[in-house]
Amino acid sequence: MERVPSSALERNSNVSPGRGGRFEPGSDGKSTCLPSSNLLLDGIQVLHIVDHLVEGRTKIVEFYVSRIRPELRAAVEAWIALKPLENPNTPAHPLVMPEYTRRVLDPSRTEVHRLEEDAEHQLRMANVANQTSDRYVLFTVLLASVLFFTGIAGKFDLGKARAALLVFAAIVLASVAVLLFATPGRQGLKRV
Repeated sequence: MERVPSSALERNSNVSPGRGGRFEPGSDGKSTCLPSSNLLLDGIQVLHIVDHLVEGRTKIVEFYVSRIRPELRAAVEAWIALKPLENPNTPAHPLVMPEYTRRVLDPSRTEVHRLEEDAEHQLRMANVANQTSDRYVLFTVLLASVLFFTGIAGKFDLGKARAALLVFAAIVLASVAVLLFATPGRQGLKRV
């Protein structure tokens, strides 16, 4: 019988850090993909720390703080030093502290922006390749029509119909040849 994960943390435990992603709107309106496994774990740990801090269980808070990721520990310690239960100007939680955003969120966003730029470049290249392939398919269809009209012309007796079909086929062939050599995607014919 297959074991079913009992929690979201267990379900995401096979996700490597930085691989799994979640889309969030960024300040510039673009979506931002952040590594969700570490952020989820950080959020859960912060909830436990804040709960125990509010309840006055300092030994449990110290226990949790000593075992969290170093990136999160600096932010939690700085947040606790601001005395959040006494100071109303303290940020809402440690995850919005500069110690956390500079060390965790900003590098993730930088990587995301780099990957988005790379994806946009790859998409542009794919669109160019798609247009080139569409052009060559059109040329293939037109060349097939040249073969068709040339073959049909042979079934007619000498006369205007045969001459018209052969002239039409010659015009299409010449047009395709001119377009083929004028196509900017011709460098795609070279082996890469």
